[in-house]
Amino acid sequence: MLTIPRQIFQQKISLQQKLNLFWKWLNMRWNQALQGHAQVAKDGISFDVRKNHYQLIQYIFSGKDNLIPLLSKLVDDKGLFIDIGANIGMISLGVASASNCTVIACEPVKSTFSRLCKNLSLNTNLKIFPFNCALSQSLDLMSITNLDSSGVNQLINTEKPNLQACLSLTLDSLSQIFTTLRVSTIVIKIDVERHEVNVLQGGVGIVLQLERPIAVCFEYFSPENLDEIHQFLTRFNFLPISVDSQGKIILSECKAIDSSNALYGNSHLLKS
Repeated sequence: MLTIPRQIFQQKISLQQKLNLFWKWLNMRWNQALQGHAQVAKDGISFDVRKNHYQLIQYIFSGKDNLIPLLSKLVDDKGLFIDIGANIGMISLGVASASNCTVIACEPVKSTFSRLCKNLSLNTNLKIFPFNCALSQSLDLMSITNLDSSGVNQLINTEKPNLQACLSLTLDSLSQIFTTLRVSTIVIKIDVERHEVNVLQGGVGIVLQLERPIAVCFEYFSPENLDEIHQFLTRFNFLPISVDSQGKIILSECKAIDSSNALYGNSHLLKS
């Protein structure tokens, strides 16, 4: 197991010398990753890092991921976090570790799902349950691109070569889990490469109308896409929200929290 070498920055040398040592160390670990994989610890979480895990590598070495601390403020140990498009589990692990909540992690690509399970096996103290499935507007068998451990795989509605079959569930089909676990707050993260509205359509019968605090965080790819999802969610009384410096959930004047992510909540969340 390898941890970030904080001792480099504790040495009595110039800042530039410290940075040079750090980048030499980083290059060494990167070369190891290129040859296979390495286990790295970050914030008490163990990861199996491979050369194509670019988002995870960036998070480990830069610490930059605004979603993990934000989403962790919305859910506690009695809450449920649903990670739709979980990839290799970076967000699931980060939120579960910070909040001790229960997590459902859905990843449809088989090769990526195996990497997700590997990372979960290194952190068995966390309550994360992986599902090898997609989420959409109906229960179905769908096709998805098959880029190993990629964050840009997409569900495809047409027949094309080199696609992989995957099972599609709906948010409403997962609703029995909410009842069984007796969860308080539900936080749903959607990162599905232009399939966001389809995912939300699968929750119109039950989930989006539940009388309990619910937050929806989603990635958008254009202003038009953001407007489309905004119009859909406001039909169910979900509005843009943010979290202030005291950790209080408040209405936001902006539709998005940054250039690629948005956060919405229902009235029950704002009252909680």
